[in-house]
Amino acid sequence: MKMNKTLTSIVLAGALALSGCSGKVDDSRYDFKGKLGDEQVEFIRQGNFLVSSVDDGLYLTVTKADGKTITYIDRGNDLKLDEVIIGYEVYINDAVGQNALELAQQQFDGYLTKILEYKQQKAVDAIK
Repeated sequence: MKMNKTLTSIVLAGALALSGCSGKVDDSRYDFKGKLGDEQVEFIRQGNFLVSSVDDGLYLTVTKADGKTITYIDRGNDLKLDEVIIGYEVYINDAVGQNALELAQQQFDGYLTKILEYKQQKAVDAIK
């Protein structure tokens, strides 16, 4: 009986750890692939709970009407950008990329708002 309680405690502790009891956000509300206006937008989560990789994180890729592609990367899953890729140039929060990353953060936040509004409106339209 005591073994059964111990095993139950271990399983519950593991489930709580995997369910996100950290400062990370529930970002599934932003999962999206489609058009917003004349831009192609894709928001994905990369990685899993059991195996960590340098590629883990949140990725928002926007292809503008003129063909320019911008990828916003949040490796901490806290909705704070760690880098932005514009074309083939990578910018991080350093002396060169600090201003670009600050502007990219504003754009990133704007896209997340647009995605959430789009999904909310789609849900309302589906009920009508």
